[in-house]
Amino acid sequence: MSPISGKAPYYESRYIRANHPDRPQALWLRETLLWPTAGDPVADVWVMLFDPDGVGNRALKAPYPIDAAEYEYDDWTARIGATTLDDRSAQGVVTGGSRSARWDLVITAGAEEP
Repeated sequence: MSPISGKAPYYESRYIRANHPDRPQALWLRETLLWPTAGDPVADVWVMLFDPDGVGNRALKAPYPIDAAEYEYDDWTARIGATTLDDRSAQGVVTGGSRSARWDLVITAGAEEP
């Protein structure tokens, strides 16, 4: 599915990061491709919450086979499993153990610099 050549070693990550303007809190949504020199290639979906003064830092990762991933370059879209990340939106669900995270975000450009 992915238009990437798939030659090892190769790593690519697409992500959205949102930082709180006044507190040490952040949310990262990340989709990664990895073709290692040894082992099978994988696609991973990550959700990371950084909140050192509150609930603490947390991360969930859902691994997928590489053929469940599609990275487009003309419209900067990453799809892994049922998750999607592009420059206008992000949707997905990650479950690990007894925890899960779900997101459905719309990205709107503001007047300020990123």
